[in-house]
Amino acid sequence: MTGTAQTDKWDTRSNSDTSKGYRGRNTARKSCTIGVVGGMGPESSALFYQLLTEHTKAQRDQDHLDLLIYSRASTPDRTASLMSGRSEELFASLLDSCRTLQDAGAAALVIVCNTAHVFTEDLRRALEIPLLSIVETAVRHCSQLASGPAAKVAVLATDGTRQSGIYQRELEQHGLVPYLPSTAVQALLMDIIYNFVKAGKDVTPSQMAPVEAELCAADCELALLGCTELSVVAKTWQPDGRYLDALKLLAKNVIEYAGGEYSG
Repeated sequence: MTGTAQTDKWDTRSNSDTSKGYRGRNTARKSCTIGVVGGMGPESSALFYQLLTEHTKAQRDQDHLDLLIYSRASTPDRTASLMSGRSEELFASLLDSCRTLQDAGAAALVIVCNTAHVFTEDLRRALEIPLLSIVETAVRHCSQLASGPAAKVAVLATDGTRQSGIYQRELEQHGLVPYLPSTAVQALLMDIIYNFVKAGKDVTPSQMAPVEAELCAADCELALLGCTELSVVAKTWQPDGRYLDALKLLAKNVIEYAGGEYSG
C-alpha cells in the first residue's frame, strides 16, 4: 500500500465528522498549556499528574490538559536551603526551571512544592507568564469552608515552610488563625516526609494518629496538608474532611484555569 493510499484511507472524512464515534482533532476544546515544575519530590509530582488526569472530565484524549512537565529532581532541598540561610542556589534553580517551561511555550506555571512558594513573588516578577500558587489556592478554599472569622487552621508542612511563614501570613490575611503543631508532632511530620515518603517507604494511618490527636485537642477546625509528601500520605491515610489537601486543591485550580472541567 502506498503512502498516498494510506492517507486517503484515513482522510476520507473531515475532522468535524462525528459519525461512527469519530471525533477529529479540530473538535478539541481550546485551552492553554500549563507548565509544571516538579521533581520535589518525584512521587508527589507523579501524584499531581494523576490528580489532573483523574479529575478532568474527559471522554477522549483531547479533553485533557496540555502539560509541559519538568521533573527537576536535582533542585536543591528546599527546607535545607531555607533553614541554612543559603537559598540563592535554590532560587536560581527554580527560576531556571520556570523559564525553561516559559520558553517551551507554557502559558502559565505551577510548582509542585509548597516550600518553594516562599519565592512566589520574586519568581512572578522575573517571569512573563502567570505563576499559580498552591498556598493562595489552599487558603482561599480554607476561607470558604471556615465557619467564620478566627477559625483555627492547622498548618502541616516542612520546617522550611513553617519557618518561612507563607501559610501563616496568607491565613491571617483571610482572617483565619494559623495553628502550628508542637515540637514533637512537627518532628514526626518531618520524619514521615523525609525518612518515609521521600525514601520510598509506606506510611501507615497509625503513624498519623498523634497528629490527629493533637489537632483535635487544640480544637482546630481545619488542617492544611501543606507539603506535597503529605498529599502522598493522604492516599493511604484517608483523613476526614477537616484535612484539606493543598495539592488536590491546586489540581482543581489548574484544571479550571486551563479551560477544563473539574470532576470531583
